[in-house]
Amino acid sequence: MASKKLGVNNRKAIFIQLVELQDSGITVRDSKQQILDKFGIEDEELQAIEDEGLDQQWPPLGVADPKLAKAAR
Repeated sequence: MASKKLGVNNRKAIFIQLVELQDSGITVRDSKQQILDKFGIEDEELQAIEDEGLDQQWPPLGVADPKLAKAAR
């Protein structure tokens, strides 16, 4: 279930940052903690955002060109 506290654009921005952190080599656990700290959200809310992003294939998923992923912000 999607978080209703945050708008879709904010959820997408959080998702992009989470994926980029993980792609940079940071562990999943550490990347999630950084996002939780930065945005002041609960773990359950981050999990809902992650699930929604994966289900909807939000950028940067499915984007061949990393520049396009940044443009999606």
